[in-house]
Amino acid sequence: MNNLEIYTELQCRYLINFLFISVRNEGSYLKINEYYKGLLRSENYDNNYSELLMLIKPFNFPSETTDYLLNKEDYEDIFFEYFNVKKVEVDYFDRLNSVINRVFISMNLKDVDLLLNEAENYLFVFDSKIIGEIKKLNLNFKKINLLNLLNLEFNYQISYFLHSKRNLSNCDCFFNGIKECLVNNCFLIREILKNNEFSIFNISLNSVNQTKNATSANKSKTMGANEVIEFFKDFLLQRNIIDSKKILIDLSTQAVTKTINFYQKKYDINLERKFIKKALNRWIANEFQNFAKSKGIKVNNKVIPFIYYLKSNI
Repeated sequence: MNNLEIYTELQCRYLINFLFISVRNEGSYLKINEYYKGLLRSENYDNNYSELLMLIKPFNFPSETTDYLLNKEDYEDIFFEYFNVKKVEVDYFDRLNSVINRVFISMNLKDVDLLLNEAENYLFVFDSKIIGEIKKLNLNFKKINLLNLLNLEFNYQISYFLHSKRNLSNCDCFFNGIKECLVNNCFLIREILKNNEFSIFNISLNSVNQTKNATSANKSKTMGANEVIEFFKDFLLQRNIIDSKKILIDLSTQAVTKTINFYQKKYDINLERKFIKKALNRWIANEFQNFAKSKGIKVNNKVIPFIYYLKSNI
């Protein structure tokens, strides 16, 4: 199978997942399951993809779903910037699958509440405010709505991630990793359906119909990431040594402030400090030491524990 065929198969797989998420009764489940089994034995993925796209729209999906799936060019820059800032690779989706699995097997309120907090780190398509709304529900509805939310988020994101990698010349290993993620996610969705009488439900909140607005709003979480790192590098290059944690924090604070002011003056956009700071902390944790070494900037050993602290909190 060539790369185009594999790519089309993976597109079919995330569309199947969207359709399973939409299931409301056993009859619908059996219908989609037939498409799923047909997909597994099919060799003509182009026809499958066209048929599945036709099924998505009349299957009670919000219009945003079909808009995202049919018009990727309209949204790809937003998603690609998110993937770049988050340094998203296949292991990111493995971790998200793991969170979904842990929600599925969780049995008590404490575990679900902890997973709600963890889930917020993976939200992009949906507004993170939805987490606060889910926290108000009882245990069963809290769990099923969180599962629904994460499965939708997973499949939206992976469809754009796959789209971003579609032109890789040598991508067999990459595609295999994505396929494994989608297979695992489909298994989880089908198990969730079986355990909830073939109905995942809609998220019982208006937020499920606001995906387009939420994605646009979340774009501000990725803006300024490149600029803050460049400003921080400029400040570092003015010094020969970073001899304390305080100096490193002071320089990062200056870089964040300069980035916020830059966006305000040039674009009339108000960036949120916490997202800019988070992007810079990620760079400090992963890249700062190599950068300092390459530029001949000495780093006192007293700074190292702070860098390890940042690594543990990314």
